[in-house]
Amino acid sequence: MNKKTICTVIAAFIIVASLSAQRVFMPQKLYKFESIAVQKPILLDSTNLTQTKFTEDLLLSYSVSFPEQERFKTELIPDTSGFFFLPKTNNGNELQLISFYLNGDGYGKGKLVVTSPNPLELWVDDVKRATKTQVNDSLHQSGSVDAGLNGFTNNSRVIIKVLTSSENKTTPAVKIEVKPDEADSLLNYTFNNSGHRRINIKDIMEGQRVSSSTISPSGRFILLSLRETLPGGNNNNFTEIYDTKQKRTILSETSNRSQIQWMPKSDILFYIDDSNGDRSVITLDPLTNETVVLAKGLPKENFYMAPDEKSVFFSSKETISATSPAGLKRLVGIDDRQTNYRDRYFLYRHLFDTGLTQQLTFGKHTASLNDVTEDVKHLLFTTTEEDLTDRPFRKNSLFMLNLETMSVDTIWKDQTYIYSAQFSPDNKKLLLHGAPEAFNGIGLNISANQIANSYDTQ
Repeated sequence: MNKKTICTVIAAFIIVASLSAQRVFMPQKLYKFESIAVQKPILLDSTNLTQTKFTEDLLLSYSVSFPEQERFKTELIPDTSGFFFLPKTNNGNELQLISFYLNGDGYGKGKLVVTSPNPLELWVDDVKRATKTQVNDSLHQSGSVDAGLNGFTNNSRVIIKVLTSSENKTTPAVKIEVKPDEADSLLNYTFNNSGHRRINIKDIMEGQRVSSSTISPSGRFILLSLRETLPGGNNNNFTEIYDTKQKRTILSETSNRSQIQWMPKSDILFYIDDSNGDRSVITLDPLTNETVVLAKGLPKENFYMAPDEKSVFFSSKETISATSPAGLKRLVGIDDRQTNYRDRYFLYRHLFDTGLTQQLTFGKHTASLNDVTEDVKHLLFTTTEEDLTDRPFRKNSLFMLNLETMSVDTIWKDQTYIYSAQFSPDNKKLLLHGAPEAFNGIGLNISANQIANSYDTQ
């Protein structure tokens, strides 16, 4: 065998050996909490209720509320073999805590191995993963425990709780190793002393978030609706009121006040209560928590507070009754297969001072409330009628109702692609909401052979 062949064989052996050697990651620095003295309990009996005698390894099971990482201040440096030596216990028994954070740079499986001559518990992210109860007489006879690391290790906090005794024959020590499961794994692990980590899917799915927020008429208070998603998917809903003048939250409670919202002019909230079997409208003063019942005995509907705060408007449902011949299903219209097709809604007004509930619209067509003027003299409402001969197969009409005389003015009749209207602050103009094809395509900005998206409203 010539010299060139020998070199090639040696190089091949080196490459194979390097590929088969499992990489091991070890920390170069750790931090320890101050030693915690533990004492044996008074033995009232030789055994407990399960006929178990008390042994010193039971001291290891004593519960400890682990301190924050900032309180781990004693720095430890390993020796050449990777062992971190802990202070010897001069008298009795002590618990010694070591804490660090572990990061992986990708997905993969690994194993965290802790070796020590002392009894210990291994905790990862506040979960006890392994326990060692034996006491070894020397470092080279030290026992080990391990915990699997699966998936993405995102700055997991590792705490090692070590039980030391003045009767130990060897100096207490721990050795920490992290090994990827696969010998050729590209996964790398790092150790650090900071709790900062990357955002993960739990941060997106879990925790507390603001669902909605509304400002009171004066701008002083903010009504917040919050949702907290718990591990496992359960949700808790909260309501808070923040006072910008005092710069603090003045009310925080579970979301048990239905339809809670600000009054139109005053910094008072109103909500709906059904606790007595019927529906009541109640106000809430955010500063004093005082409640006042404005109306009761109302139908279970959604309410729109009048701008002068003296009445509420609401819609009440009636359903078309149509009998079907035996063995057949009668369709009132082409969309009668839809669940709510036969429902019709009519407008009502309830006056707080007299307690009168007045019906504002009557007939066979649904009337939808659009807006009410600031002086509560006029109301805008729309009606819709099917027209199966032309797209979009529905036509809308807008009417203005004089609430004092109950006379009606027609703003437009049988228009398409127009959905709602709103009064300007001076009640002289209307802000309209519709699709580009409304009013003969006034909002179109497309080619002649294209069709506008009616959901792209303007």
